[in-house]
Amino acid sequence: MLSGEQSLWRIMENFLLDGFNRHLKDCSEPQHLFRALGSGEALLANPNSSDSVRRVVVDAIGHLLGRREGDILFLRYAVKLLGDVAALHGALAHSVISFLLPLLDDKNLSADALSALASVEGFLLDEHLLLSLASSPQISVRSRLVKLLVRSLDGDKRSVVVIQPHVMIRVLLGLAEDVYPLIRANAMDGLASICRKDDLGFNFQMARCFYDCASSVLRHDDELIRISAIRSVHAVYYLRKMKWTHARDNFWMQYSFRQVVMKYIDLHVFSFLTFYIKKYVQLFQKVYA
Repeated sequence: MLSGEQSLWRIMENFLLDGFNRHLKDCSEPQHLFRALGSGEALLANPNSSDSVRRVVVDAIGHLLGRREGDILFLRYAVKLLGDVAALHGALAHSVISFLLPLLDDKNLSADALSALASVEGFLLDEHLLLSLASSPQISVRSRLVKLLVRSLDGDKRSVVVIQPHVMIRVLLGLAEDVYPLIRANAMDGLASICRKDDLGFNFQMARCFYDCASSVLRHDDELIRISAIRSVHAVYYLRKMKWTHARDNFWMQYSFRQVVMKYIDLHVFSFLTFYIKKYVQLFQKVYA
């Protein structure tokens, strides 16, 4: 037998569910959709709601998204709501993923869908999906994607990225040429993180490739890009537990960094560069000690 409190909640649950279904029947008016979403959010957020009711609400919202019913503000809010509820209730994750995955091809909702999916257990960003998103014409999608990649490289335990290192490097090198400054800066930060990873097989050829990529934008108009470029150039040299044993490689490292110092005269980030020069000197003191 249900307690008085549980009985009261069941009455309230049925009331909210009735309101949710009633407002969903009239999709022509935006206020009805938002009222339905409000009732649905209350049902999903309450810990006393039954699993069957939560599933009914998620399925209804998911089908609305599939039909793209409602204005863009409503649809974006609905996407976020599904992502939040899947993060809290793992049993609904599979359904939420099935509803949100098709939205990655929607120019208006792809970035929101990617953000929501990134927090859902069971969603994985594989090579095919990664390459598709990396070439998206939407700036917000590419921006969100590069942040997920950098988080993965920085050791995020909830990372959804499951790709081979060479694919990660190829995508980051491509994004480092993006027309949007913040994406370029974040991509170069990702390249710097790769330099600090011991398990990615970093070698001299990769070092030259990363250096060429970063040094090409040292005179860029955007200060954020210049700072990220300096960070990447420094990371190439200041590798943990690594020494270049070939004399030619050592010469190239010294020559390249000297060229950076001579060319990169920028008062805005001079203190930032000075910090890395000191780190570079410390590195070679260790190598040749």
